[in-house]
Amino acid sequence: MRATFAGIEIARRALQAQRYGLDVTGHNIANANTPGYSRQVVRLSPVEPSPFADYGAPSAARVGGGVSVDQVVRVKDAFVQDQLNAQLQSLGYWQARSQILGELERALLEPSDAGIRAAMDGFWQALQELSGNPESMSSRATVRERALILTETLRGTYERLATFRRQLDAEVRADVTDLNALAERVAELNRRIREAEGMGGIPNDLYDERDRLIEGMARLADVRVTERRDGTVAVTIGGVAMVDGAHYRRIVITDGDHGFASLHWEQSGAPVQLRAGALHARLEGRDVTVPELIAELNALARALIEGVNAVHEKGFGLRDDPGAGPPGRRFFTTLGSQDGEPLDLDEAAARITLAGAILADAANIAASVSGAPGDGENARAIARVFQERLMANGTATLTEYLASVVGGLGVKTQGANRMAEHQDVLVGHLERLRASVSGVSLDEEMTLLIQFQHAYTAASRLVTAIDQVIETLINRTGLVGRA
Repeated sequence: MRATFAGIEIARRALQAQRYGLDVTGHNIANANTPGYSRQVVRLSPVEPSPFADYGAPSAARVGGGVSVDQVVRVKDAFVQDQLNAQLQSLGYWQARSQILGELERALLEPSDAGIRAAMDGFWQALQELSGNPESMSSRATVRERALILTETLRGTYERLATFRRQLDAEVRADVTDLNALAERVAELNRRIREAEGMGGIPNDLYDERDRLIEGMARLADVRVTERRDGTVAVTIGGVAMVDGAHYRRIVITDGDHGFASLHWEQSGAPVQLRAGALHARLEGRDVTVPELIAELNALARALIEGVNAVHEKGFGLRDDPGAGPPGRRFFTTLGSQDGEPLDLDEAAARITLAGAILADAANIAASVSGAPGDGENARAIARVFQERLMANGTATLTEYLASVVGGLGVKTQGANRMAEHQDVLVGHLERLRASVSGVSLDEEMTLLIQFQHAYTAASRLVTAIDQVIETLINRTGLVGRA
């Protein structure tokens, strides 16, 4: 026979289940605009009838025990999340690379009136004017000033590139600090999640926070996430576990070549291997892209110095004695170099300047081949240096080489911009796909709110009905026959 008070237990469970539903729905509504929040749902199941509750009743007539709240779970598509983490790595890389290449374009100032090409054209034009009027001190002063502008432009461009390289190194150090902080927080969340699951809980909000932090790590480096049975995750970078459960391994920074940051794993000291993410892009920019551009700039300055000096040393200045032979003066030199010593051209763009004799007196510009008054042939020969194929193994002039460097940088920048836009679209698509699964729909939550509200009201009415039945049973049963 079924127990008289069994209905009270069914009503209690119903009230509890609908209250859980109202609480979870309210939690979803409260976090509708919280970044990274995943919608949560209550999993309900019917309570099977107890074999002792309806003892003696036929099996077909046994009534269940009401409803049970199994768990509160978050709605999440693990595959979409994995894809999003993978694409965030590429997005972080291409966005950072696009920014780096854009900064390098601005550092070159090409094309503009303040760029190297404009300075070379101005120097060439001044030489042409001098070749037609070699006795004019005004023309000679113009050549000297235009040459100074060219040397200052080369040195200024080099300094901007070197400064940007140091800036990239500072950004690398900041990224490592951020990455270590994220790893530490993920490890702490792993610890809290393991403790919660050990006590039978399902810490959905902690899962969301951990996913959000891992996305931040993915923007910086090529992370791989592996889930453990105890609810924790392992996060690896380049095959090395940066986070494993409640433990994490830091990336340490040591000063490497030229004082730039060198990245190593804590304890093992092994170098950090990166293949994607913003940190990889900045390391690549600092160690490859910028040095390559600096090397190309040095090659241009070196060819300019050697080409102009080779011609200038064969000519005569305005006051030189032709009978004594060409004085062999240099037109360009490098900072710190002494007259008569070989020039150090390893960093020509950083050190190029005018020779002391030219700075002291523009009459020392060797515009003449013969030394005769009115002979401007050597100035014309110096100008022809800009038409000689001195660059790229004898295949390009100075201006053509500069144009190829600027053009190549422009092509790389356009490619990086397109890839960044492509990845941004792809990440946006994945985020919308995730939101369609995990995002909070206020319309849907309002519908659930009404459903749970009505179910709670009905369960309350069930309690009232059972209470009335029991009251009748207790207060009115056995009154028949009383006087």
